[in-house]
Amino acid sequence: MLHHSRHSHDGKLSDDSGLGIVEVLAAMLVFAIVAVGIAYSLVNTATLTRNTKLAQVATNLAAQEIDTARAALDPYALVSASSTKPVDGVTYSITRDVDWVTPAGAAVTCSTGGELSYKRVNVTVSWAGVGGTQKVTSDTLVAPSHSDKPNTGTIYIEVKNAAGTALAGVVPTIKNGSVTVKTGSATDAAGCSVVTDLTAGLVYTVEIFRSGYVGTEMDERPTSTVTVTKSSAVPVSFTYDQKSTLAMKYATNAPVTPTVIFPSSPAIQTNLTSDARTDVWAYSVPTNGTGTITVYPTRSYQAWGGPYTALTSGQNKFSNGCVATDPQAWDANGALPAGTRGAGVLATPGGSATVNVPMGIVDVTGASVAIARTLVVKSVANGDSATGRPTCTTTLTYTFPGTIPNSSSTKMRIALPWGSWKVYGQYSFFGTQEEVIPGSRLTIVSGKGNNTTGAVPTTGSATVKDVVVLDPRKF
Repeated sequence: MLHHSRHSHDGKLSDDSGLGIVEVLAAMLVFAIVAVGIAYSLVNTATLTRNTKLAQVATNLAAQEIDTARAALDPYALVSASSTKPVDGVTYSITRDVDWVTPAGAAVTCSTGGELSYKRVNVTVSWAGVGGTQKVTSDTLVAPSHSDKPNTGTIYIEVKNAAGTALAGVVPTIKNGSVTVKTGSATDAAGCSVVTDLTAGLVYTVEIFRSGYVGTEMDERPTSTVTVTKSSAVPVSFTYDQKSTLAMKYATNAPVTPTVIFPSSPAIQTNLTSDARTDVWAYSVPTNGTGTITVYPTRSYQAWGGPYTALTSGQNKFSNGCVATDPQAWDANGALPAGTRGAGVLATPGGSATVNVPMGIVDVTGASVAIARTLVVKSVANGDSATGRPTCTTTLTYTFPGTIPNSSSTKMRIALPWGSWKVYGQYSFFGTQEEVIPGSRLTIVSGKGNNTTGAVPTTGSATVKDVVVLDPRKF
């Protein structure tokens, strides 16, 4: 028997004797790399396929929304809106944004009138896809006809609140003189309402209303007058917001007792001004020293009571008008600083606040008389530039309820506006009679200490003797 042995030329064993562990590991690594690549490709393909399917559904939903907008019977009623729709277990959010645009495609507001030629409708459909929120968009233009009748025009009405935000739900009424011509649709989410087919050449009054709201001039039904022109849209803008209620409390500077009595006729006029305006609004309030006033919000208001007539050009407050009731009209004089209206009270939309209104307080001492007297107080014009005291040329008479005490040991405490006054006892005896109550029976009540004198002059001229000067600088 022959025996053969395999040797290399150098006397070592040949390499084809088998695979080593290194070769096996290298082969496994190559296989793993290839397998991972194939698996990633498969997963990525599945993801892309699903996202493509979801995007196609979203595109169809956007197209449906666009078709709905184009088919709208009343393009003016087409407004921004949002909704959701589930499809095959996926919830899609559909947002429709509607804006007026110019012929050049620039977004505008309702207030620009005739330039509002189209409504641009932009639809966005979004959903939670793999890798985060996905979305598709689509848009179109809708061209409402301003009017399809000859010799007519249109009014565009825009309403915003105090913050400058569009206000929906406000109903406009169009009047020609006292005749209501049309009632428009309520303003949309953009604060816009459009009234068409109005006879060109006529003057119309646009009035708006929404319950619980008020305009900048304190009116619940603000108006604006416009002339409609043929084949054109006339813009009208309003600022309108939830009214604020001010609870007025008068003579809050008076001591707690005795009870302060207010005039029964006429009611105290309350003058209101704000940090945003120089106007003064006049109101009447109940006779018990409290009352409420409805005002435009987002302003800080100051108030004072009594008759008030603003000065006109060239007038002097010491001899014209009636500004003595306004504390701010009193100039500084020696130790007395200039009068002030006090801190303002901020009115908020839909809110309420309390306004304290200081007043002059006077004690009237009674007297024993045969016939009961009614207390009557009349204004006195006695402006004096030397003392910084303004005048009031308006003659005003206040009548107080009840009668003056019939005893010198009893006092009657009354509240009066700032200014100068004479106090009378009025009674009936062969007609209406009245007598001046002397200064000796009158005491000015104040809580400001050394700056105040409670005495009323008992001598001097007719504008000095027995005249009660209620100086806001001393209260």
